[in-house]
Amino acid sequence: MKSQPNFFLRLVESGVAADDSLVRRRNIIFSNYIALILCAANIFLFVIIPQNRNLGGLSEALISVGIFSLPILLNRWSLNHLSRLYLWWVPPILITWWMMEGMKQVGTVPVSSYDGLRIYLVATSCIPYLLVERTDKWMFIASILPILLILVFCDYLLEAAGVGYDMKGARDDGYGFTTL
Repeated sequence: MKSQPNFFLRLVESGVAADDSLVRRRNIIFSNYIALILCAANIFLFVIIPQNRNLGGLSEALISVGIFSLPILLNRWSLNHLSRLYLWWVPPILITWWMMEGMKQVGTVPVSSYDGLRIYLVATSCIPYLLVERTDKWMFIASILPILLILVFCDYLLEAAGVGYDMKGARDDGYGFTTL
């Protein structure tokens, strides 16, 4: 009698078919892993930060888990390209939006918030390198485009949102090097 794989293994392999090529399997499994890591990070933040342990924090954590578990469902429905595109575009866009919303709520924004946004964007920029096949140049360009545009035009986006460094940033002589 063959035993059923555990729940975690079924999640990781969700969308993998027996006749899939090795490259396709790898992409599906990696995208599912990345989605699970993003979900776990949100659960972890809810658990470790005492200020999050309320209904508002719980609802934000559940919404985040819902948002980041969508690629697993897309893979399950054999929408693998859409799943990867979602993982390439949604994290940098959500992080940028979330950081700008947080900056709007404070009077003076510390320089670490401006730097932190860029660090988060660089961190999420590794996802396309894990999920793009080397021969597919157009998918690679599509995968890095949102991150690249947000990084290059970060100050302009922040100013357009009303939270630019000149508007709300705490003065720091070293900030000029951040954009470089």
